[in-house]
Amino acid sequence: TTNNPYGSTNQFYAVTGYDLCTGWGTPNGTNLINALAPLNPHLAVSPASTTNFGSVAIGQTSNLNFYAINTGGLSLSGTAASTSATPFSVTSGSPYTVAVGQTQTVTVTFTPVAGGTANGSVIFISTGGNSTNTVTGIGVCGCTLSSTNGAFGIPGGSGSFTVNAPGTCAWTPSTTNAWITLAGGGSGTGTVTYTVAANPVTNPPRQGTITVQDQTFTVTQEGNTAPQVSVAPVSPVTLPVLMVYLNATVTDDGAPYGTLSTTWSNVSGGSVVFGNVNATNTTATFSTNGTYVLRLTASDGALSTSKDVTVIVNAPPRISAPPSAINGLAQVNGLTVVAGDESACFTVGAYDPDGNPLSCTWDFGDNAPITGCNPCHVFTNDCGPYAVNVVVSDGLVSTNATSLVIVACQLTITKMQMKLNFAKLNADSVSLSGILDLDAGFNPASKAVTLNIGGAQVPFTLDAKGKGRGVSDFGSCKLAYNKKTLSWTLTANLAKGTWRTAWAAYGLENESVKPGTWVTMPVVVVISDDAFADERPVLYTATKDKSGSAK
Repeated sequence: TTNNPYGSTNQFYAVTGYDLCTGWGTPNGTNLINALAPLNPHLAVSPASTTNFGSVAIGQTSNLNFYAINTGGLSLSGTAASTSATPFSVTSGSPYTVAVGQTQTVTVTFTPVAGGTANGSVIFISTGGNSTNTVTGIGVCGCTLSSTNGAFGIPGGSGSFTVNAPGTCAWTPSTTNAWITLAGGGSGTGTVTYTVAANPVTNPPRQGTITVQDQTFTVTQEGNTAPQVSVAPVSPVTLPVLMVYLNATVTDDGAPYGTLSTTWSNVSGGSVVFGNVNATNTTATFSTNGTYVLRLTASDGALSTSKDVTVIVNAPPRISAPPSAINGLAQVNGLTVVAGDESACFTVGAYDPDGNPLSCTWDFGDNAPITGCNPCHVFTNDCGPYAVNVVVSDGLVSTNATSLVIVACQLTITKMQMKLNFAKLNADSVSLSGILDLDAGFNPASKAVTLNIGGAQVPFTLDAKGKGRGVSDFGSCKLAYNKKTLSWTLTANLAKGTWRTAWAAYGLENESVKPGTWVTMPVVVVISDDAFADERPVLYTATKDKSGSAK
């Protein structure tokens, strides 16, 4: 260091391994002087080539280290910084001071905020020189899939998928019990509960969209389809039947568990008892009539399908009153007597316990059926009995009723006299005689005869001689055959009756009627299942509150 042209304070170093004469070219000492020049601070950065962070999930952080090395002869100081605030940043090691021959670690962080490749630079500035180092990385949406019981209805298993770039997805399964497709492409089989660091996706849908780190993906479970259910229709049943057979078919693809369950339930209606609530083919017993909706639900543990079937337990229509003619001549012991040459209008008392509308079809025995619950009909055939039948239907089931209707034959009234006592009860009377159109061989013995004169009705039973006495002595009658005229003659007396109310409907009122007025009185005679009818005009005179007479 004596005679040192650079000053006595500067340091010189021997370079080990060099031939100071030949190694530096000339022996005159010039190169030696250069070699022994003082060593200033000098910066070297490692790694010197481009530093690649690789793929990093958006929002996540990856760290890589750079090394600032002092290869000079004096202490080195400086700073390191990224060329942009994001996605690369220097997080530690800056500013730095590096002793001679030492190394300082500078940490650079890559935090992607968007998908795709990001490029940047880290610039080192120091007292020993500067260095620009290139950095690069790929931002991806990274998720970890882990399965928990019930996620997508699929227990067990795990898997993962990675979004390599926006809109491009890959799904790497570890099990084979679901099918997942993600928007942008990529598919596979696996189980699916999504969990993302700092942004978990809880209760993911079986299908729809999920958002992970601000990236939206469509998720569809396609490998498992819901069970297919078909339930056979059930025909209405009618009381007293209260049980039906249920028949159904259920098919499934076997996913996801290979198990299938079925359950019957009552959606609406009264109480129902199923023979086996879990069997596809079973019975159902009902508590009463009504409309029931039954449902079969099939489940594969993840998806379910239901089908309904309607069962009508029907109560048949009920007949409350037998068919009868509302304008008939008389009702005798349940028999309806009508005139053969007049339109007879019929009705039937009927109702439906279920409240369903009713329809009626009539068969009068002498012509084509007639529809309607209140039809009118003219009997065109001979006089005599007709079985009139009506079928009442609620649209599901029907019931019927039959009444005997007698079309009256000819009765010729030859004489009739009526007396009324308005001052005393049970003192009205009537007498008549007439000719009946009976066969010559008719046998009157034990025959029932009912006489109805304007509503004054008395039954008789004839003996072998054709004589009969009314019940409780309400008169007498006689039926005799006249061999000369070849006809039957009926004579009758009705007594001890109070018939003023019935006769008033025909004009025999409790009013003073002078000198008299003509009224027409209908007469019906029923012998067994034959009827005879006629109308007789009579002259009526009366004194109010006392008496009246018609003849």
